[in-house]
Amino acid sequence: MPEPAGSYPELFEALKATSAELASEPRASLLRMLAAAVQSDEVIARQFHTALLQRQQQQFARVVAADGLDKPERATELLLAPLLYRWFLRLPPLTDGELADHVESVRRLHRPD
Repeated sequence: MPEPAGSYPELFEALKATSAELASEPRASLLRMLAAAVQSDEVIARQFHTALLQRQQQQFARVVAADGLDKPERATELLLAPLLYRWFLRLPPLTDGELADHVESVRRLHRPD
């Protein structure tokens, strides 16, 4: 596929890889079990946030910041939210075109003036 127009290639590829990882078995099933545990157990939720989620968000935020976006933590949440939403509800992942459009939308919101 040609590189999405105007998007930062590393960011697009990282999001595409995340979406694919969420959809792959057995990882998808394991992540759903973890998501259920996070909702029902505060200790597991705290461990998940500190051992896994924060680190992954920080890695994405570095890629987002390298793309020149302001508020990289907020932009990271906006970028990941539809991927996680679609995974959680077992909807089809975003197509490459939809993902490229999504990345561009967030980039427009978070470009410094």
